[in-house]
Amino acid sequence: MLPVNLTQGQKELRLQINL
Repeated sequence: MLPVNLTQGQKELRLQINL
């Protein structure tokens, strides 16, 4: 898995948690 992919996934998860 690439670091970029992991970062994108974490960012999306964080956005969902914030909402």
